[in-house]
Amino acid sequence: MNDVYSPLNFMYDSDKPLFSSELSAAENADRLLDLDELTLVMCTNLINEEAAERIDRAQNLYWQSQNHVDRTDPPF
Repeated sequence: MNDVYSPLNFMYDSDKPLFSSELSAAENADRLLDLDELTLVMCTNLINEEAAERIDRAQNLYWQSQNHVDRTDPPF
């Protein structure tokens, strides 16, 4: 097991850590890029509350500009 601390140490792929100091920086970066958006938001501290709110506002503006229903409206 890797004793080097990383804020991503809790993430595992099968029985070994997803990110490791034994891998090159490029290999770890590739693994990070392979994560889906929800995993990045829910399983890391890379996106704080302020950043999440900014992303939400930007997405709402995007969808409104595309003539989609306002995502803030209830679906009923």
